[in-house]
Amino acid sequence: MRFADWASLDYHLFWAYDGTVAPSAIGGTFQSRDVSCWLIRKGSVVLKSPGQGPVSVHPGQWVFVASPERHQQFTPDAQLLSVHFQLTWPGHEPVVDLSKNRIFPAADFPALERTARALARVIAPRFPGADAFLPTKPCQRQHYLRIQSLLPPFLNAYLDVQETLGNPLLLRAGQDERLLQMIAQLDRVSFKQTLTTEAIAASLGVSRSQLDALCHAQLGVSARRYIERRRLYAAEQLLTQTGRSIKEVAMELGFRHTSHFCLWFNRLKGTTPTAFREGP
Repeated sequence: MRFADWASLDYHLFWAYDGTVAPSAIGGTFQSRDVSCWLIRKGSVVLKSPGQGPVSVHPGQWVFVASPERHQQFTPDAQLLSVHFQLTWPGHEPVVDLSKNRIFPAADFPALERTARALARVIAPRFPGADAFLPTKPCQRQHYLRIQSLLPPFLNAYLDVQETLGNPLLLRAGQDERLLQMIAQLDRVSFKQTLTTEAIAASLGVSRSQLDALCHAQLGVSARRYIERRRLYAAEQLLTQTGRSIKEVAMELGFRHTSHFCLWFNRLKGTTPTAFREGP
């Protein structure tokens, strides 16, 4: 793969924490398309995911948690080191298969714990709490850059472990440069801004039909559908990772009326925002 292909990786840290499991996370069914890695310090957890029977994780073991859905049940005394992040190719395509819970001894991969602890130590004094969601928190520039500098070493250790466990990277080499430019442009735009596919096409020097053909060839959807999918992904994160009200989530995503957001979400997900937040 080219340097430019690796540069198209999209990664963001959502949380890193070392301590007691938050009461809201002790048990229940959760949905997330992001990546969660847990090192059990004390107690244990039983995980169930579609297509995989229940598995137990005990002290001294890591688990790469299955996505997008899992049922979890921690013991009341459970403590863990947890890192939650996004790692995708353009178009939110996964970098590795996340369909199964993958369990392994922490002692076999010391770099993973070392780099995860570095993240948790920096975050703990500035963002207290076991269930915070970094993207919605106020943050000073120097703290943001410090945290971001610690994420790549952890991701490198994470991908090394995945490959060692027999879960190779899902490579996406040779993506069209115009598509990468479009995605980078879209990912910088606030949902509160109006950005038409015509304007995107013009900025890239192509027609609307050429842009859609490019998106279909590389992403399997039209440009407009990709924009809608990106907004839905953000809605799922805000609903499951924050305590913001449905009205606040709607406003964050650029909807003038909560009712319009609820109808849009129901059309795409087949359920209401409230029901999605509460889980299956």
